[in-house]
Amino acid sequence: MNQSSRTTLSKFVRFMRWQIAAAITVQLLSGAGMAQNGSGSKHAGKPFPKSCADIKKVPIGMSDISVVSPDGKYTVCVKEDREDKEQLYTYTSVYLTHQGRTRTLGRYKDMTETSDLIWAPDSNAFAWNFTYGGACCGWTTWAFDLRSGRFLVIERKATRDYHRRLRQACKKDEADDNVFLLKWIDNRSLLISVEAHPVAGDCRVPSPTDFYQVGLPSGRIVKYFQGAEREEVVKEFESEYGFR
Repeated sequence: MNQSSRTTLSKFVRFMRWQIAAAITVQLLSGAGMAQNGSGSKHAGKPFPKSCADIKKVPIGMSDISVVSPDGKYTVCVKEDREDKEQLYTYTSVYLTHQGRTRTLGRYKDMTETSDLIWAPDSNAFAWNFTYGGACCGWTTWAFDLRSGRFLVIERKATRDYHRRLRQACKKDEADDNVFLLKWIDNRSLLISVEAHPVAGDCRVPSPTDFYQVGLPSGRIVKYFQGAEREEVVKEFESEYGFR
């Protein structure tokens, strides 16, 4: 494959990734999967569970995480809990439990893994890091806002800035990216990192990781970390998590 073909393919992959994310977001905002489930409703042919603990993942499922909000009123869980009839693929669902009632926030086909799921300090939102691309690739960060009942795709402005910097350094851009959730900075903003996929085309050696504070609901860039501030962020997450 020549240079022009690789560039075109890379751009097409990125375009399709955003198209998929946009389609899922439209579905969620239109109300699909957002209905409240109470007594008498069904989940996989059985009475709908009253809590996340009652929802079991499928035998081959990867995602199985439950996190209680800081105020103790809510539990959000991500479960790979369904298979298609032919058992060719699975579905991963996001549930929210409150006062003994559970609702489905979203359901996704062939999602491969969930990493971090972190509540905002005021319990009015949570952020979720997941991938369709396996352990190395396609990591994405969304937030769910309880007040609006919406998923917010909050990474777009940060990734645009990251790719702008990449083009300036390399004079071209063939890289797809990973977006990792690091922490809530306050009730309405998150710290995320953006890096190129390990197998993506990035001329910089080593390929840098950029750090952004992004605000809700728009994902606006509140701060780009550089210099001493960036070094402090790197030290914090290297000591705590070994950093990615």
